[in-house]
Amino acid sequence: MHQESPRPGADGRGRTLPINVLLKGRTCLLVGAGHVAHRKCRNLLDHGARVVLVAPDLTRGIRELAEMGQVTVLEERYHAGLLDEIRPFLVYAATNDDALNRGIAADANERGILSSSASSWQEADFISPSLIPWGR
Repeated sequence: MHQESPRPGADGRGRTLPINVLLKGRTCLLVGAGHVAHRKCRNLLDHGARVVLVAPDLTRGIRELAEMGQVTVLEERYHAGLLDEIRPFLVYAATNDDALNRGIAADANERGILSSSASSWQEADFISPSLIPWGR
C-alpha cells in the first residue's frame, strides 16, 4: 500500500482557516499609528468596526480620522490594562517594535482575545491579508 508523505502543517500547526468576520459595530483595538496601522485602520473602518487606536504619537492621517470622529484615539503607550478597559473583539499589534507586538499578542491571548501581529503571523491568532480595492 502506498503511504502518502505528510503534508506541511498536516498536524494542524502553522495552518490557517480562512474565515470572513462581520465587524459591524464591534470594537477593535489597533496599537500603532504608522503606515501599516493606518492601512489596517482604514480597512477596519471600511468593514464597519468601531476602532480604538492607541499610540503615543499620531500621524497626520490618523489625527484626521480622529478629528472626523471615525476613530477613538488614546494618545498613550500601550499597557495590558487597556485590554481589560476596552474589551475589544480583535486586537491588531501594528507598532514598529517587534517585542511590543509580541507582548500585545501574548496579553490578548491571556484574555482570550484574538490578535494579529504586524511582526510575525506565527505569534498571534490570525492574519489579515492585503486587499486589492477593485473598482475604486
